[in-house]
Amino acid sequence: MKIQKILNKITSKQVFYKKGETEILYYHVIGIITAIIGFSVYGLSLYFNNIDTRFIFSFLLSAPITCYLGAKYWTKVFNRNSNWYSFFGGFLGIMISIVLFTYIFNQDFLRVCDTLILFSPLIHSIGRFACINNGCCIYRERKTKGLYFKYNTKDARANKYGLKGKKLYPAHLYEIGLNILLFLLMFFVFMFSTKRGGVFSTYLIGYGLIRLNLEKYRKEKELPKYTFCLVTLFILTGGLILIC
Repeated sequence: MKIQKILNKITSKQVFYKKGETEILYYHVIGIITAIIGFSVYGLSLYFNNIDTRFIFSFLLSAPITCYLGAKYWTKVFNRNSNWYSFFGGFLGIMISIVLFTYIFNQDFLRVCDTLILFSPLIHSIGRFACINNGCCIYRERKTKGLYFKYNTKDARANKYGLKGKKLYPAHLYEIGLNILLFLLMFFVFMFSTKRGGVFSTYLIGYGLIRLNLEKYRKEKELPKYTFCLVTLFILTGGLILIC
């Protein structure tokens, strides 16, 4: 199958792996490129939606730092040896910047969130290719027919879990596909809904449901309890914004 051959090629060598570093996304070349693209898109989105330039400047200076620190240190709250929670930490870091500077510059918090969050599913999908190449954020062994990832090199993160050479669920691809669908739904809300916070709440609920369903494919046994709390918080927050 042609698609399977492409997947085998992507996972055959950990191009962006650097020995001794943790697997947090932003340590890697693809992650850095994703961050540059992402914050450029954020800046342009804010500008073309007439958000105060003081907020834009302050946000673009602070958010990459708070995102990085959140992604790096948030995991220690749960498990010193796991980086599975880096997404939630990075998201929290960005939200801190948004809350701080919307308050300082008297901006509409929900309007800013609607503007910033719109392209996040696409930006997140680009970053997932770093996970695919490195073999991090790994999923369980696949024993049924279908597409799979297989890591045979010593550098792959999958080795840590005894999965070298085994067929694994390509759940990163599921997430990329679902993120694209989520973006289309958010774009529809952005174009046709006048509710403040509509796009933001759609993202929180949508991504919360995506993550909740994908976690069942995770390898580590300790994840479900904490992840359930985090994604449930996403869904509940989105629901509250939607109905208020």
